[in-house]
Amino acid sequence: MLVLDRIVSDAPPKVKRLRLLRFDVKTQSSSLVASWSSEGPFDRFGLVALDDGSFILARSRPKHSTRGRETARWLVEQFTIAASGEQLVRATEEGKGEIIDDPISTTVGVFLPLAQDGQEFLQKLEPRMVHSQTHGISEM
Repeated sequence: MLVLDRIVSDAPPKVKRLRLLRFDVKTQSSSLVASWSSEGPFDRFGLVALDDGSFILARSRPKHSTRGRETARWLVEQFTIAASGEQLVRATEEGKGEIIDDPISTTVGVFLPLAQDGQEFLQKLEPRMVHSQTHGISEM
C-alpha cells in the first residue's frame, strides 16, 4: 500500500515535506519511497493505483503569469516500485490546467479532473513512454 502525506518538522525552521511511503501490510513496516519539499512549485498532489500494479502520481503548479496570462500546469508520472524500493518511471505526461481532484482509474482508462478557463473537465491520460531506467520520481 502507498501513502501520500504532508508533514511539518517540529524543530525550527519549520520545513514542509511531501512523502510517498510504502506500507507492507504483512510485516507491518513502512519505508520511504520518495520525498519532496511541499513549499516548491507544486501545490496539489494526487495518487492512484492501477490494475497492473503501477501507480500514477499527479502534481499541479498554481497559476502563474506567463506573458500576461495566468496559466496552471500539471504533471503526471506513471511508475512501479521494485522489491528493492527503487522506482521505475514508465511514462510521463504534462499539460495546462489546474488539478481539482485525484486521478480516477476506470475500466476505460485513467482520467485527471482539471479546470481551465472557468471550465471543468476530465483529461484522459495517455502517457508517452520514457526511456526505461530505474530512477527516483523527479523532484521538479
